[in-house]
Order: sequence, then structure tokens, then C-alpha cells
Amino acid sequence: MTNAEAVREEWRGPVESMSQVLAQMRRVRSAVAREEGPSLDHIRPRNSVLNLVVVAREWSGAEEAAATIARLAAGHPCRAIFLVDEPESKRTHIEARVAVQARPLAAGMMCEYEQVFLRVEGPTANHIPSLVEPLLEGDLRTVLWWIGSPPIGTRRFAEAADVGEYLLVDSARFERPYEQVVQLVALARGRRPRLWLGDFQWARLQPWRVGLAQFFNPAERRGFLQGIGAVGLDYVGEGRGNRTGVALLAGWLAGALNWKLTRAVGGRGGVVVAHFEARGGQRVELQTRPVSLEGQAQGDIAAVRIDAVWNSQTLSLVKRRDAERPDCVLTEGTLGGRELPGRLVQLGSADDAVLLAELVAAGKDEVYTGALERAGELLEALR
Repeated sequence: MTNAEAVREEWRGPVESMSQVLAQMRRVRSAVAREEGPSLDHIRPRNSVLNLVVVAREWSGAEEAAATIARLAAGHPCRAIFLVDEPESKRTHIEARVAVQARPLAAGMMCEYEQVFLRVEGPTANHIPSLVEPLLEGDLRTVLWWIGSPPIGTRRFAEAADVGEYLLVDSARFERPYEQVVQLVALARGRRPRLWLGDFQWARLQPWRVGLAQFFNPAERRGFLQGIGAVGLDYVGEGRGNRTGVALLAGWLAGALNWKLTRAVGGRGGVVVAHFEARGGQRVELQTRPVSLEGQAQGDIAAVRIDAVWNSQTLSLVKRRDAERPDCVLTEGTLGGRELPGRLVQLGSADDAVLLAELVAAGKDEVYTGALERAGELLEALR
């Protein structure tokens, strides 16, 4: 086998127990090892760094996640278990597919990526831990990635969360964002520090958070952080839409600057006005509003506006997606009566494989946990 080739071995069929799936995993893994050649030419599955469990509603969602994880596996050799659960089905049936793929790395070594697909119909789908735990590699961190809009308030979800130490969701896909964010906050409080949360929407916000932090990093600008009086956050959407992204960004600002929410009201057209009290007693008004921006996903941040006064000087800062290049953020405004030099910075990749790698590498993120709690507080005040 040349370094440019990849080896793949696969089995599929109906199963009666997880021991049958394990037996097929061992057989498929051995077949790949024999075809690869000497054991020193590749990374063995036992040297995987991660168990990754994916729960999806549909087979297409599991396949899409598998393609994403395959790109992650070159840097994070892993065993990925994809569970397509259909608990409402009238029949009880489990179908499995096992695959091991060895891909060549740049240095000529082989990296193995193990996949186990389970399609579970009927009441058995309500017992995710009993399905998944026998298939996990021991002594490895386990990440549970629930695709789409998870049933956070249900017993099934709560039990599934016990499978791993790290739970990944994408709050941008929540079908009931208000309710589900509040439920996610409650879950985080109840399971900490045993369970930590990660959110693809939070990862998408990183360029905005970093850009704001960098602007106020110079010593001569830091004082303006204590003099902020008004903040405006625009997001892509119609009406109320999915405000999880903008709520998380507001929660991050409130946590970083020690603001306390006093009240929040929703207005016409999806506009929300929230009032905070800063550490020195100063009042801060934060407004969020939906805007139209072609080519952007619902919930994406479109602009951030900050007005502040410090040491008799005023600051008016605007960070917004550029009209001609919406993948870039343009920084403009005035400081002390003078125009700020315009700066155009490209946003980071929104590709799920890149975001997944960042989330897996980050692991425990207490900043996100704090932002989530404050986002939940803001959304709860609007219900």
C-alpha cells in the first residue's frame, strides 16, 4: 500500500446486542491492520485520544457529522459512535454499521479513524447510555455531541449527558431557544464540575470577542470599559428569531465587566432593551435588534456598537460586517473627537470541522459557562 492510499474496512447488519457490534469492531480492525502492514506504520485505534458520541435525529445528520469528524480525526485519532435514535417508532430494531479507515499523514504514518453507526428504533432508543457505554474506549475523554435541537428538559437527554465529561450543542439550531437555553443553564449548574458544556455558537462568536478585547487592550483605552453607557448588538434574523448568539455575547460582556441585569423588555420588530448596573453604580443600556444581511446564517452577529465616556473623552465604537465582504469586520468610530482609523479584519472560519477542533481542544471553558448563565438570565427576563 502506498502512502497516498487509504484503507477502509466495513461491516453492517442487524444486531441483537452490543457484544455483537464489539466482535465486528475487532474483526474489522484486525482486517485493516493486516492490510496496512507493519504496526509501526500507523497509529493504532488503542492510541486514540478521544471517544466522540454523536446523537442525531436522522441518518443524513449522522453522515454529515461523520464527514466533519473525519477531517478532525487526522489531528485527533478517535472512536466515533453515531446514534440515530427513533424512540417514537412502533417497532424495536437496531441496525449497525462498523467502519475503520486508515488515512496517510504527511509523514507517511497511518492514522486510524473508527466509526460505529447505530440506528435504534423503539423504546430502546430512550436508553442511550446502555447502547453507547459498551462501545467506548476505556480511559479516554468522552465527548457527547447532540446535533440539532436537543430535548434538554427530558429524562432521555439527562441520562445521555452522563455518557461523557463534555457535552456539545449548537444553540443556533435550537427550535425553542428561550426555553432550551434556560434548561441548559439548569443542567450546567446541576452537573458541574462533572459535566462541562461546549457550544458551536459560542465558538462562532470568538472573533467578535477577541476583536473587542483587543480594541480595549491598550492602557489608554481601558478606562472606557468603566464608562460604557450604551451597547448595541445587531444580529441576522426576523422578529424574535434565534437570539442565542446575541444573548451569549451580551452575557460575555456582562460577566467580563461585572454588570448586573436589572430589567429587560422586548419591543416591536424583535428589538430588546436590557438595563444593567455597572460595578460603580453606572447605568448601562444594551439593545439588541434583528437585521437583514444577505448570505448570513440566522443568528449571526452583524454589528456591535459601544458608546462610552472616560476622563472627559467620548468613544463611539462600531464593529460591523463589511457590506462588500461580509466575512470581514470593519472597525470604525470616533475617540476623543477624532476618527478612528478604519480597520478590516477577516472573521475566523465558521466551518464545523474547524469549530469542532477548537471546542475539543478548549475543553472546560468557564468563560462560556458564565456567559451562558447570564444569557439565560436575560432570555428568562424576556419570557
